[in-house]
Amino acid sequence: MSNFHTVRKAASDKIPTPRYTDVLVKADGRIPNIIDDIELALREGVSQQLTEFSKDFPPTRAGMQKLWTWMKRYITYNEDGEAAQIIQEPARLNQTRRGDCKSFSLFIASVILCHKKPVSLMYVHYPDTYSNHVYPIAHFREGEVIVDAVWKRFDEQKEPFELIKEQLFKI
Repeated sequence: MSNFHTVRKAASDKIPTPRYTDVLVKADGRIPNIIDDIELALREGVSQQLTEFSKDFPPTRAGMQKLWTWMKRYITYNEDGEAAQIIQEPARLNQTRRGDCKSFSLFIASVILCHKKPVSLMYVHYPDTYSNHVYPIAHFREGEVIVDAVWKRFDEQKEPFELIKEQLFKI
């Protein structure tokens, strides 16, 4: 068994079993509704689901790279269709092991907030693809760290983009 598999197993075991209500399904997936739903989940304390899990991913650039790598290896990116937009709370995403940028961002932002560090959610539009996207940026003493587990490289973002909204969260 590889060392990384052991870390994944140990980290995943620290996330509680999800409730059946841990999935928000929205027929109307327009950006304002998505923003409201993600932000409401964070304000209501969904990050508490990852209190123990977050201890394996310290609030540093290296810790966020470890989290980014964990997400890339163990959570499959699966874009929602046009019929419905799904936002999974962290415990549900850990169980299903698949989600899109909304669920990825909620999960990563929750880890950062568990460390009582600020996190921004970047809601952007890519004019070349007609698609919208959300991803987190961690704010640490050593600087900002982009933690977009959908993108192919750590601490980078796809460009060019048009910023729709940037929302900062602090605990």
